[in-house]
Amino acid sequence: LFATSYGSQGLPSASFNKFISFGYLDKSIRISYIENDKISHVIESIHNSHINCLATTLDGKYIVTGGADSVVCVQKIKKDNKKRSFDLVGHLYGHTDAITCVAVSRSFSIIVSGSNDCSCIIWDLNKLSYVKRLKLPDQQTNQYFPISIVNINQINGNIVTIFNTYLNVWTVNGDLICTINTASYVAPITSFTSTSNYEWIDNYECLITGHGDGVIKCWTWKFNKKFKKLSLKLISTRKAHNYSVTALYLSKYPMILYSGDAVGRVLMFNTFN
Repeated sequence: LFATSYGSQGLPSASFNKFISFGYLDKSIRISYIENDKISHVIESIHNSHINCLATTLDGKYIVTGGADSVVCVQKIKKDNKKRSFDLVGHLYGHTDAITCVAVSRSFSIIVSGSNDCSCIIWDLNKLSYVKRLKLPDQQTNQYFPISIVNINQINGNIVTIFNTYLNVWTVNGDLICTINTASYVAPITSFTSTSNYEWIDNYECLITGHGDGVIKCWTWKFNKKFKKLSLKLISTRKAHNYSVTALYLSKYPMILYSGDAVGRVLMFNTFN
């Protein structure tokens, strides 16, 4: 995710020749060419208020947005005779406050949304219907922080939800796998990425968190024999930035981690020891 010259936010398209931007005063979504910033499409009348977040499927067929109107909207992209059309196929209602983050997976046919109402909801992408509200652990129910990040692992379907310093991992069905409070390690979590084929640490799934003080942390799984359950262990840490880490991205081939911060500085890592 990056900031555009218009003060909005955006993310690259699946082909990386265009980018999608949102957050404009007219509540529009704009698709532009990366090379020259020329607008190719403008999508309007999606939300009744400001668009706070946006996600797309890996194949670029669906755009999911969350607004200050507490609604999640789903659009399907159709291509006919080399012309693209954007069909609004569903409004998803269930939150009581502004949507702060969304994630979508076509492989697992789910959408996950987080909100200022401190809740996360799983939706069915195919049926465009409510599936489940994720139940936070008891120790977190009195923490009145908005959900800041949701993520779906495209390989195993695991769902990550983050607010303040808490990181929760759920199965694709919404069952809690583990939870960790990173407050004992570092500042609040401001960005996240993960992989299921992480060559740096012997092919174990790796979860990477960026934090408000510029630190990047790398986590992996361990089995707690005493309690007979999975938990996360911290395997690496690096003070990478002087400002909040606002974006993390892992490329596949070659495996490189890119990190960006609040002042626009981007770093690249091909190892993380």
